[in-house]
Amino acid sequence: MDRAESIKKAVDQHLPSKDGFETHMFKIGSYNSSVGDPFSLPYDDSTMALLILSTPDMFDVAFRKWVVQKTMEVIKINYELQNYCRIKKSGT
Repeated sequence: MDRAESIKKAVDQHLPSKDGFETHMFKIGSYNSSVGDPFSLPYDDSTMALLILSTPDMFDVAFRKWVVQKTMEVIKINYELQNYCRIKKSGT
């Protein structure tokens, strides 16, 4: 397995398709020949690139998980802060 494929494999493990992500490898030369000068990338034509896309499932799966996780963190912090304030108040 070459380096580009091992990088793609690692990215695919962290951003799996079941969570709403797609990855695609391509050569910079192919990209540059398809776009105009303002969008060309300043790399050698044989350089491999990795495109990461989010699919509609990303919002339903990964983003929702993230929002729930962050909400739970805020609730836990708020609960701990309220307990701390109660203890301080009862101790004075």
